[in-house]
Amino acid sequence: MKEGVWNEEAVCLLVLVMVLLCAMGAASADDCQHEFALKDCTYDRYCSKCEQWITRNTAHSWGSWRSGTGPSHVRSCTNYQCEAVDGGAHTGGTATCTDKAICDGCNLPYGEVDPDNHDWDEWYSMGSDKDHGHGRRCTRDPRNHYEFEAHTGGNPTCNVSAICTTCDQAYVDVDNHGGNATTNWAPYEHDNTRHIKLCEGCKFVVDRAPHDYSTATCTTPATCPDCKATSGDVDKTNHTGGTEIRNQVDAGEFTEGYTGDTHCLGCGDKLADGQSIQAIRLQLCGNH
Repeated sequence: MKEGVWNEEAVCLLVLVMVLLCAMGAASADDCQHEFALKDCTYDRYCSKCEQWITRNTAHSWGSWRSGTGPSHVRSCTNYQCEAVDGGAHTGGTATCTDKAICDGCNLPYGEVDPDNHDWDEWYSMGSDKDHGHGRRCTRDPRNHYEFEAHTGGNPTCNVSAICTTCDQAYVDVDNHGGNATTNWAPYEHDNTRHIKLCEGCKFVVDRAPHDYSTATCTTPATCPDCKATSGDVDKTNHTGGTEIRNQVDAGEFTEGYTGDTHCLGCGDKLADGQSIQAIRLQLCGNH
């Protein structure tokens, strides 16, 4: 009996020692700052410090998304000694003239802005002339993003308006003088080297050309045949219209005659004097 009791006590002591050892082992595993060779928390891992296997996590605990290398996004697991990384290329979203596209996966901006993707406001008129046109501004950046263009639509002239199909402004086209008669050439009072034509509709100068002066004569100064403008004085050395003999006197039997003076038919000036003609008797005497 005594030997059997001793055996039971030894067994109980042994069991107690084993329980204590297990308890001590469990405590040390909880308090250990584990060191794993495998840096993925979703696998069972062996700790080189406490020399125990640590049960894996069922899933990673992902942190916030951040921009990766190139057009991509990444996130890291926040669990202890886990270096797992998740990521992918940015996708989705629409870039505008002021903002980059927002990735559907990570909600981060990526890529470049699109300088042609504006949010235009309504067209507004800038005047009633065709070239004044109309403009509009982007609501995202109205100070720097705007555009202008000429009025269009209808058939406006310089004095007949049309309605712009874009902004509904009544406008004229000052350069379109079609359908309006133009004046004849007239001297240009501000420049004596040219003559002009005016539009009868808007009285605007529609054409200009230099004078083509003729040569001055004894009766008229240099004259432009188109507008009748003149330049300078008459030229008394350039006679026109032909000549005629004036003051001609026939010689009499006893009286002298006169060949007559040559006069310009244009201005009437005497061009040359005539000569005396001997009386007929003297002429006959001279012949004997």
